[in-house]
Amino acid sequence: QDVPPGEQILQKSTVKLPVSLGPAPAAQLATIQVWVQDDGEQHRIKVVIEDQTGTREVYDAVHDPNDFISIDVPYYGRGKAQVYEDDVLIQETALQ
Repeated sequence: QDVPPGEQILQKSTVKLPVSLGPAPAAQLATIQVWVQDDGEQHRIKVVIEDQTGTREVYDAVHDPNDFISIDVPYYGRGKAQVYEDDVLIQETALQ
């Protein structure tokens, strides 16, 4: 609400109240799997989730060449998972 709790206001004043649409969807898990390229160099792998709750980075780590990564990530409702290697999008997966 836009009036702090306990604050007095005049009768017939307007007060803004947020209304819930009900409970949020339960978290689901997606398994994201990535092979790091085998070029003799380390690479930074990032996983970004975009879903009903917004966009957030859920993984960020440097890996050796030819590493295999398997990450379980939570998501809410429909969305997508994006995998970046050194800030270049290399994989995008729909989440449903």
